[in-house]
Amino acid sequence: MIPYNQVETSKLTIERNIMKHTILIVDDSLEMRNSLSNYFSRLGHDVIVAESGDDGWRAFRKNKTTIDRVLTDYEMTGIDGIDGITVIKCIRKLDQNMVTCLMSGNMTSSLRCEALQAGATSTFSKGNRVSLLLEALNIGHATDSI
Repeated sequence: MIPYNQVETSKLTIERNIMKHTILIVDDSLEMRNSLSNYFSRLGHDVIVAESGDDGWRAFRKNKTTIDRVLTDYEMTGIDGIDGITVIKCIRKLDQNMVTCLMSGNMTSSLRCEALQAGATSTFSKGNRVSLLLEALNIGHATDSI
């Protein structure tokens, strides 16, 4: 298994007829934001990043006409205390059709259920294969090369 934050685009076989998306990435980890942003940018997508739930919610409201995918971490540090579940619930109030994915380094079945009940279209366990993240965001198909 190749961690998604260490995969180079050249190591993936990607369908080239996929649509270009604008992806909002919400994560308090600078390393994770940069890694995901660089990855999706290399695939040809536009990326907006936010470092907290509050920032993510503001970024979504400001760019709601262009964002069509949201990838948010579950647990984020900071004094605002807005987590990924809250971000998803807020987004659902404005756009019930938005593709949203909650990611966590500690995904459990109860967290997965909570995320889906809040309106997430999918969940992702950090450290899984890149192809699973692309599937979670419904962005074409990718397979890890051997």
